[in-house]
Amino acid sequence: MDEKELSDYAFSYHRDYDNTKWLKIFVSLGDACGGEHEYMSGTHIQTKADFADDYGIRTHGLRFEDTFKAKTIYETHLYSGRHDDETLHGLYGDKVVVRFPSTTGFCWMEDTYGLHRGNPPLSGTRHLIAFLIGQIPVRYS
Repeated sequence: MDEKELSDYAFSYHRDYDNTKWLKIFVSLGDACGGEHEYMSGTHIQTKADFADDYGIRTHGLRFEDTFKAKTIYETHLYSGRHDDETLHGLYGDKVVVRFPSTTGFCWMEDTYGLHRGNPPLSGTRHLIAFLIGQIPVRYS
C-alpha cells in the first residue's frame, strides 16, 4: 500500500482498544481548513451480546486495507479495523455524528471505543495531541 492509500485508510471510522476502560482528551494544536474530528454518539455503549466467540469467523479473510461492512450493530463491535462509512450511517443514522473543529486550542474528551475518525484538512495541517487516561498504566516511548 502506498503513502496516499495509507493516509486515506487512516480517515475511516474505527474503534480504539487502548485499555480496559479509558478516556482520551484531545487538543487541537493548529488551525486547518476542514480536518474536523467525527464521533458517532452512542457507539461506545456495549452489552454482553455485543461480544461473541465468532470474531474470527466474521472477519476471516479481511486484509489490512479492507473496510468492514457490518450487517448489524452487533457486528460493529467485532471488528477492530476500519469500517465502511455508508454501512455505519445506514446502521446508526446520520444524526449520531458529532463534529469537532480543528481550531487551535479547541479540546474535547471522548471514549474512543466509540466509532470515530479524523478528516483530512482541505488546507493547512491537522495537528492534535491526545492524552490517555486509563484504568491500566500504558507506557509510550
